Amino acid sequence: MADLGQQDWLNDPRLARLFDAIEQAGGEARVAGGAVRNGLWGLPVKDIDVATTLLPDEVMAAGKTAGFGVHATGADHGTVTVVIDGLPVEVTTLRADMETDGRRAIVAYSKDWSVDAHRRDFTFNALYCDLTGRVYDETGQGLKDSRAKRVRFVGDADQRIREDYLRILRYFRFQAQYGQGEFDQPALAACTELKDGLKGLSVERIQAELLKIASGPGAVAVVEVMIAQGILPMVIKVDGSVEALAAMIDLENQIGVAGDAMRRLAMLTSDVSHLRLSKAQQQQFVQLNKFVNISPQAEEIYVKKQLYDLGVQGYRDMVMMAWIRTGAGRDDADWVKLYALADEWPVPVFPLSGKDMIAAGFTAGVEMGRVLKQLEQQWMDGGFSATKQDLLKEANKLKNR
Repeated sequence: MADLGQQDWLNDPRLARLFDAIEQAGGEARVAGGAVRNGLWGLPVKDIDVATTLLPDEVMAAGKTAGFGVHATGADHGTVTVVIDGLPVEVTTLRADMETDGRRAIVAYSKDWSVDAHRRDFTFNALYCDLTGRVYDETGQGLKDSRAKRVRFVGDADQRIREDYLRILRYFRFQAQYGQGEFDQPALAACTELKDGLKGLSVERIQAELLKIASGPGAVAVVEVMIAQGILPMVIKVDGSVEALAAMIDLENQIGVAGDAMRRLAMLTSDVSHLRLSKAQQQQFVQLNKFVNISPQAEEIYVKKQLYDLGVQGYRDMVMMAWIRTGAGRDDADWVKLYALADEWPVPVFPLSGKDMIAAGFTAGVEMGRVLKQLEQQWMDGGFSATKQDLLKEANKLKNR
């Protein structure tokens, strides 16, 4: 029997208050899933999910009696969000999935911990613990697989996937983030056989898993298998290569930067138009796919203009893309120096604003904007050295032409 010991998140008095409220109402509670898994692996625990023998209505009543915030966020599937002094906890009634369409399930509530464990996706996600840190392994496989970092479905892989086809991508996500050793062959065979089920999933669900796969430390091996099995082409157009992805990850490791999902995704595809990326992600992806002729041989002023225009993140992405295209060594001193400019040169701020222009007698509008843009270009061409006064003098010259 494993024991999580005295971990801070488990000793949070707010969690103890929740457990006490559930027990006072005649129920039993255990922490479930990811928090237990991460606790065993020594990873940060960000979200705490609790499983209970109480029904959703009983959880809500117990929470209200204890003075907690209570929200029926997923009551149809047995989940209630309870907020204890700012700590949100999802509390879910033990259940079995009676009928599914590959996305949603009709559930039946239970008081049997084994029944609840056997409807979960992976063995190391089917672990529970109490407030003492004692871990309960209802499938008999979770602790063993957790220690080995082996990603295996609970019971029959085919059945688990048919319950929710997103589990195909979740399998590869966990393999990319945590998996060690060989791929579980029954899991891989089931994912391959049922890959068409991915077509019925929402873009948002696919995207969330895809970005986690790309950012995982085992992304290269996982993506290689996903391409070979025809699974990755089900969710993105693969016109890049595993070799390019490996080169990017190798470079990230060499220069000591965190793996970036968008940067890695750009090694695999040039088209993410079907995804629901944030504006910042879209801009980053467009820039990553834009060819910029930059190298250590470029003039210093040209390089600094790129850094000024793109910002630190955009500049670093651009240099890394160009670095990989040239095939230069990862320890090439000239490329290392070019990349390091973003750390060594404080990007200046254009000293002139629209308010300054208006104060100098300009009228707000298209013409003023044109002049301001022209002045900024001159300031850049001059090595970013002109002062506000210098620029205002030039502005007056342009106004009087």
